[in-house]
Amino acid sequence: MPTLTDEMKRFVVRCKAYYADDKDIIKSMIEIYGDAAQGLTKQNLEIYDPMSAAFRLRLGDELKAYFLECRKEADADEAHVPLASRFYRLLRLQQIIDNEMIRENPVMVTKVLEQAAKEMGGQYNAAAAKPPAGGAISGGTSGAGSADADRAEELNSLLDTLRARKDRDAPGEGVSGSESERGSEKPDP
Repeated sequence: MPTLTDEMKRFVVRCKAYYADDKDIIKSMIEIYGDAAQGLTKQNLEIYDPMSAAFRLRLGDELKAYFLECRKEADADEAHVPLASRFYRLLRLQQIIDNEMIRENPVMVTKVLEQAAKEMGGQYNAAAAKPPAGGAISGGTSGAGSADADRAEELNSLLDTLRARKDRDAPGEGVSGSESERGSEKPDP
């Protein structure tokens, strides 16, 4: 195992506090510190995992405090995570839909469209669910909210169309029991 300098230890602790994967930490260490980090393995990083006994036994109070400080920053700094952005989530959903349309996978397309409709309708936005101070949520929308509502309605309509098509095209589904029984009965001679 390579001997880590104090700077390298702090780098690993910071990465762990920011929920980085060991594989990514090793890759970054090699890029930044070069030969000094060669030979570093996931097992070597185990002592920097706050859930391990080795972390509690072998790291000094300074690194423990540094980990807690960095973890607090990471938890408060969600704006830097792309997934926290509605635009980013919708962009990724659009990419999934495009790929699934090429693969002709209507089931997945339906699920993704439903997810997008929920996203546009504000179901995943806690702030959108809260009523304004001093009153109930108004029924009308204006400005950008109106465009979002129109888009959500359009997505819901498309979702309903795809569900109907899926029900129609699914083998054995959509046929009532009486129709299948009539089709299997033989006419009297």
